[in-house]
Amino acid sequence: MPTEGQRAEGTIVHNGMRSINGKSVASIIAKLEDGSEYEALIWMTQAAMNMARGQLRRCGFDPDTREIEELATDPRLLEGNRVPLLFEVYKGKLQARVDLSGPPAKGEMARLTQALRAAKAEEPGTPVEDGPPPLTDSDVPF
Repeated sequence: MPTEGQRAEGTIVHNGMRSINGKSVASIIAKLEDGSEYEALIWMTQAAMNMARGQLRRCGFDPDTREIEELATDPRLLEGNRVPLLFEVYKGKLQARVDLSGPPAKGEMARLTQALRAAKAEEPGTPVEDGPPPLTDSDVPF
């Protein structure tokens, strides 16, 4: 059984669409190697739409060429596709979500190496920009 923060890859066995508290969600049920099945919800709210696009693509569904209705009308549309999952505890219950993390984009490693070397060249005591500020609750799209 997965634990909080664990990542695993599952095989999709079912997909669908439904409404939770008036909000549309895509439902992906994936089976892990141990035979356990978990449902990952993809929230289709306006605030979460970019995240939803990425999660659907990770499931093998291309929102640019397919209609979202297909997830509702064909519950086996994504069957057999592999999907990365991240497990989190929400309201005391272990839940899976489609994991969007992965290796850096092509060319990103070279950019990071250059940035690290440039930071080394700075004079000691010179403030170096550490990147964007940490995320807050208001930054989370759901």
